[in-house]
Amino acid sequence: MNTQNEHQKIKDPHHIEKIKRFYAAISTVDIMDYPYFKLIYKLFDLSRKEIFEQQKYGGPFKRVLDIGCGTGYHTLRTARFCQEIVGLDVSPESIEMARKEAKELGLSNVSFVCADINHNGFPDQAFDCVIAYGDVIGHIPDYRRTLSEISRITAPGALLSFDCDNKWYLGLIREYEERRRALAQPSEGHTRTWHFRGQQLDFNTFTQKELKNLLSANHFSLLRTYGFDFFPFAIRAPERFQFSETIGWKERSVMFLNRIDIALRRFWPINRLGFTKMIFAKKD
Repeated sequence: MNTQNEHQKIKDPHHIEKIKRFYAAISTVDIMDYPYFKLIYKLFDLSRKEIFEQQKYGGPFKRVLDIGCGTGYHTLRTARFCQEIVGLDVSPESIEMARKEAKELGLSNVSFVCADINHNGFPDQAFDCVIAYGDVIGHIPDYRRTLSEISRITAPGALLSFDCDNKWYLGLIREYEERRRALAQPSEGHTRTWHFRGQQLDFNTFTQKELKNLLSANHFSLLRTYGFDFFPFAIRAPERFQFSETIGWKERSVMFLNRIDIALRRFWPINRLGFTKMIFAKKD
């Protein structure tokens, strides 16, 4: 990898600690109070339904891993569709909350592990499905190792589904500084900073070709790509409405645009130029 590209991706060895502090700081926030999260979680729910209820990508799946499970939203909702599911997260606060809810729900096939996916103790081919929703892959500096670990712990034919930030999206038309960084290394992603509730966290972005190559290098074939957050960037800085703590007509208008994204998620240009990509891949 060349020196210029080294500068484009997250290289901070302490980034995982920053992630822990970030999520600990917002752990008491009900994210469903915000328009953006209402809609992105609808997309997550639809994706989980396609995987586990409609079985569009194979299955039924027996042993599932939820990477970056947080407080267990996806883990707990997937439990009734598989024999066993494990939720993994680096945040001890989130894991404790997830364990408490699983106990209250009486779920016997759910367990939670507080660990880094790049330093896990799972045996080879332990899972036949892995999900990682909430830009988990984009959080991780050594995402190549992450995909290598996912490949190691999944059996042939396993499904991998995750979302990540897309390098090329409509908002770059107005965002001069980010556009400059993006154009400096057009073939691979750059970093993008998310600001929320006075906190900020960097993410890696990815191009479509880069994702295909990363998956292929780890014995996965890309099955399908969905897009999200395309139409809202037709207006300037839509996040001021998506992350507003009050919901008025402007916020509802942006939510309407996001609903169009979801309805057209599999079609071009949404699936190539949305701010977020949803990936479905199968282990060879």
